[in-house]
Amino acid sequence: LYPVEGGDHSFHVLKRSGRTDADVMTELVQAIVDWSRQLI
Repeated sequence: LYPVEGGDHSFHVLKRSGRTDADVMTELVQAIVDWSRQLI
């Protein structure tokens, strides 16, 4: 489980958060990469 600050179930964030959906996807991809490296 990886919480996304200000994100909803569709990984969208409010405009007032100052982040874009692309920012959230980049963060999620990096979290997955970091996690998968721990498996090896």
